[in-house]
Amino acid sequence: MTPLPVTHWMHRLDDEGPDALVQVPEPVNRFPELVSYIVKRLKVLCPRMGTRRIARVLARAGLHLGTTTVRRMLKP
Repeated sequence: MTPLPVTHWMHRLDDEGPDALVQVPEPVNRFPELVSYIVKRLKVLCPRMGTRRIARVLARAGLHLGTTTVRRMLKP
């Protein structure tokens, strides 16, 4: 650890308060809109496909989503 980052953090704390160091501009676990679009298109093209099956198909393609994430993306 060098003094430069610590100095930068201390200035940031003075300017923005104690919550400044833990705030992230965008959620880390957020998927791009393309993933949501693919999930919705799969549901439109194969209406009998459930959330678990959609998650498994996408996992085979290399995109690992949970069934609750798929369900959340399908909500209107």
